[in-house]
Amino acid sequence: MKKILFIVLDGAADTPCPELNGKTPLEAARKPNLDSLAKIGVNGLLYPIQKGFAPESDSAAISLLGYDPFELYTGRGPLEAYGAGLIMNSGDLAFRINFATSEGNIIQDRRVGDITDTEAAELASYLMNNLTIPGVSHFDIRTFRGYRGVLLLHRGGGTFSSNISNTDPGYIKDGAFGVPAKTECNKQIFSEALDTNKESIAASRVVNDFVARSSQILENHPLNIARAKKGKKKANLILLRDAGDHLPSFEQINEKYHIRFGIMADMPCERAIGSLMGMEIIEKPESLDASAYEKTAELVVQRVAKLDALYIHLKGPDTPGHERNPLKKKKAIELIDAHFLGELIKGLGGSLKDFIVIITSDHATPCSLGIHSADAVPIAIVGMDKKDDVIVFSEEAAKSGSLGVLTGQQILPMILNHLN
Repeated sequence: MKKILFIVLDGAADTPCPELNGKTPLEAARKPNLDSLAKIGVNGLLYPIQKGFAPESDSAAISLLGYDPFELYTGRGPLEAYGAGLIMNSGDLAFRINFATSEGNIIQDRRVGDITDTEAAELASYLMNNLTIPGVSHFDIRTFRGYRGVLLLHRGGGTFSSNISNTDPGYIKDGAFGVPAKTECNKQIFSEALDTNKESIAASRVVNDFVARSSQILENHPLNIARAKKGKKKANLILLRDAGDHLPSFEQINEKYHIRFGIMADMPCERAIGSLMGMEIIEKPESLDASAYEKTAELVVQRVAKLDALYIHLKGPDTPGHERNPLKKKKAIELIDAHFLGELIKGLGGSLKDFIVIITSDHATPCSLGIHSADAVPIAIVGMDKKDDVIVFSEEAAKSGSLGVLTGQQILPMILNHLN
């Protein structure tokens, strides 16, 4: 049976950018390998979850792997906590967090973009050693990739409910999901209970207490004082979103599809999903430079020999989308094309006859918005023993592909039905 390589370019899809003469980063990028895959395969448009829904990467990954996120998703927080190696019990409260910059009650930057991993870890460690929150027995913070992190609150007795609103104005809580806000807000907001249960009221109270107390400490931390003297923004506010109070439960993917599945991912939440689904977790380089992509391609070639399918998540294009930097996003796509896809194809002997290769995005991150959108993303599938007339990998070209319009949950069943 052919092996499956499922390659997800995080946030690569976009909309036309004036800085790129009206082209999207995918259209403007020099990407001979992506284009060659589109040319020898079948193409189409994909709604990672469903039309009209702007997904986060984790809920999109659940859907792309053939599971129903509306049935199974319990929030980004628990997945981030699990992926960071934290032990979460039902009734604890987990959040995805950002270090941010505020002055008064005005948020100047939802993401302190230049904060280093070392700086973020130092601030997190200081808070864990110097901050106490009434109603919380203890808490854990883990940071990753600069401003990003996860917060896990443990209650001293009883349980918390995650049915509370975010303190991050960029995302609105909608059930278990975090949905990008349609309008920008730069005012600091507070968490509110979304029902009258005492567990929700207690959760919103400790969240607001945590934000206020941590901000007081961060404002005067020596690291932030030093940053301010250098003209850099302080990381003096922690924004919380996508609360969850328990981990999701998934049918094991090897039992679901009767194939051996592995995952290589850049972010903790994708690794958590893979682990909870029973996939083999394959560590990859954390950096996003040329040598790291080449090493990742080498690892794929080595490990896929012992697997039936491998899900590969590449973060590169998403961050420039959030930064509203189409030129940087174009370069991120070119880097993946040359140093990951180019080396991967070479490492497989230049032939993909023994593989089904799926290339897509988990969502669009338009540079014009700086957040995820509900736009359809392009998908190309190689190895289905047929091709169409599409010759480049892009949002516009995919519209004329023979696959038409798909949703995430349709992909793997379609592939496996073809293989069988």
